[in-house]
Amino acid sequence: MRRRNFLALVSAGMALAGTKKRPSLEADASCGCEFQPQAGGRGAGQAGLQAFSDLQSGLKITGMKVFGVSLTPDSDRPYVFVKLETNQGLIGWGEGTLEGKAGAVMACVNDFRDFLIGADPMQVEHIWQSMYVHSFYRAGPVMGSAISGIDQALWDIRGKALGMPVYKLLGGPFDARGVRGYYHVDGATRDQLTQIRQTAREQGITCVRPRNPRYRWLTFGG
Repeated sequence: MRRRNFLALVSAGMALAGTKKRPSLEADASCGCEFQPQAGGRGAGQAGLQAFSDLQSGLKITGMKVFGVSLTPDSDRPYVFVKLETNQGLIGWGEGTLEGKAGAVMACVNDFRDFLIGADPMQVEHIWQSMYVHSFYRAGPVMGSAISGIDQALWDIRGKALGMPVYKLLGGPFDARGVRGYYHVDGATRDQLTQIRQTAREQGITCVRPRNPRYRWLTFGG
């Protein structure tokens, strides 16, 4: 096909497309999808809220703050903390520290403000999915750290509201011990780690993470 003929066909196609009414996206109630924008913004308190209209706890997120806290005045790797406030006075705290990228994480946390204000903090999983899926682009370490800090703060509120420690909430009725955790330790040699292992077993700790990369994870059974 000659270039002149090709350009003529393209021009005709564009003109024809301009005369046709474009189809609009409509939500299919059978699939649970929501293509149409929700009134009042794109926050977690609005997106998909219809599915939870009869399951509201009465708690609402009313404020969010993010802090960068450095141990030393010249540190370039501050800790990142997230604070969520509610209409009933409950406050949740979380940590989203990402070494060397604290500013990026703090900005990302603030980007999620619309997903949080007005949302029910008891719907932790729903909010997590709203932040992750509705962000469009695949999450990396910055977004993951921001979501992690917010998620911890949500679980903190949930635990306080129910009067239960979070580790029991995460363990649920299937495991009374809750979620298995680990401790950071400073042991750098085998002898030091052997001593740590002995102490850990006496305290009921079954997993530690040493600083020495040769012994990145140590489990002690149980």
